[in-house]
Amino acid sequence: MNIRRIFSLIVAVAGFCFLGAAQELNCEVEINTSKVQNANKEIFTTLQQAIAEYMNSTKWTDAQFGNNEKIQCKLFFTIGSYDDGSGKMVGDLQVQSQRPVYNSSYTTTIINFKDTKIDFTYEQNEPLVYSEQDMQNNLTAILNFYAFMKRLLMW
Repeated sequence: MNIRRIFSLIVAVAGFCFLGAAQELNCEVEINTSKVQNANKEIFTTLQQAIAEYMNSTKWTDAQFGNNEKIQCKLFFTIGSYDDGSGKMVGDLQVQSQRPVYNSSYTTTIINFKDTKIDFTYEQNEPLVYSEQDMQNNLTAILNFYAFMKRLLMW
């Protein structure tokens, strides 16, 4: 086992130990596969769960947030094509998020954007792992980009 793999394992285990206190986003994920024909729809269910877990359990900042202070976000994926052999998915992503207004019960929109050209590869039950040093794959790169975009717009 090489050093990089051991380090990755240690980081992953340490990350899972702090999942309960690390939530900064309250992210809902929806995946529309109506344009995809003859594919095992179960892969999209596991993808939806993996993305929601990734977005909601990753610690994106060093700041501490209460439940009422989390950024509310929704990710709407529309998968236009899916290659069952390679796991490659191509489609659109609509990103919507709101944040609470300090000391009130109101929220304000942070971002409402449609990314019309996303593509990534996902294999069923593949774990999505956050790394500050490098992008593990194109899916985590997309998710990281929008998570940090929300963070920048929030401050």
